[in-house]
Amino acid sequence: MTPFGGSPSNPLTPSEVVFLHGDEFARKATLGKLPLLHTETTVSAAELGRTILLTAFLAAEQAGEVTFETREERKLLGLRRVETLLAMPAAVAGSWPEQSLEAAFSKLTRQLADQGKNDVRTIVYEWLGEDSGVPWREVVEKLKGAMAARGLLEARKEKKMRVFSVTHYSLPEATAALRQQITLEPVRKLIEDCRQGRPRVFRLLETQLNKAIRARTDQDAAG
Repeated sequence: MTPFGGSPSNPLTPSEVVFLHGDEFARKATLGKLPLLHTETTVSAAELGRTILLTAFLAAEQAGEVTFETREERKLLGLRRVETLLAMPAAVAGSWPEQSLEAAFSKLTRQLADQGKNDVRTIVYEWLGEDSGVPWREVVEKLKGAMAARGLLEARKEKKMRVFSVTHYSLPEATAALRQQITLEPVRKLIEDCRQGRPRVFRLLETQLNKAIRARTDQDAAG
């Protein structure tokens, strides 16, 4: 099987496969919902966004670009210990498409490691770039923008009230055909191997992702 993101015939990364098969990786939802491009089904934005981020980190680890280390931090004047997860840059050079989420996380890991700020929460916080009232949805929007930059999605901008610009994405025929050809088993195995085999790392990954999202939540806009 051609590696994910490794050739023109298979340019999709694992996180993009999760997005394109969102109804396989997130539950249907009526609140906090997110529309998908290949079906009228709406799914939980939080569940899909979390799985996209988690998959990107695990894929970068599997490719040998990052490793995970746990660290204890003392909070409340040293009275409370909190476990955090670090993404450590590895020796393997990045091989993901430049605009992909996997490539972005690998690059940020290297940059933030030099500053001693390469915990997963900070990496995701920096990647998001700004606060949002709907940060889980923003995760998916940034992924779609990166896919459009590589020609995997079509993007159309629309002006709202002559001030705001909204981007609408659609699935071109080539990507729709590619979506049908890709097997989900390697991505499912990537996630389940960590969930079942390394539950501590899996738990810390989810915790750090949730902390990043909370830190990027604009409470005024969310309310």
